[in-house]
Amino acid sequence: MAHYLGEVSGSRGSATRLGTKNSGLVVKALSWSGMVRVDVTHDDTTGEDRFTVEQRQHPGNGAGIREVIAEGVIGKATKKENGKAELTETLRAALDYIDADETASARELRKVIAAALKKAEG
Repeated sequence: MAHYLGEVSGSRGSATRLGTKNSGLVVKALSWSGMVRVDVTHDDTTGEDRFTVEQRQHPGNGAGIREVIAEGVIGKATKKENGKAELTETLRAALDYIDADETASARELRKVIAAALKKAEG
């Protein structure tokens, strides 16, 4: 039974494809400069539907790069949100680390980190 629905549209109209929990769904969009690929899969262990969005090299001419752009659970906060939390935690740890240092350079660094933390939390 279908669990996923994919749709593509272009100069010749649109088309849809179905995917099951077992097959998943893969969507590829290519240009001569490379490819963007979206994989949708079902995690039997957690029961979650997961996604990965990545750039890949063009399969014919090799142009482009391989880079994961985003990954996560469909319907939940993405890696971007998780990254924000990690950044905030790292900045707080840096502030804690330099709090004991009273040199002029440490005071300046503290100001920069505090400003970055305020922007990240913002």
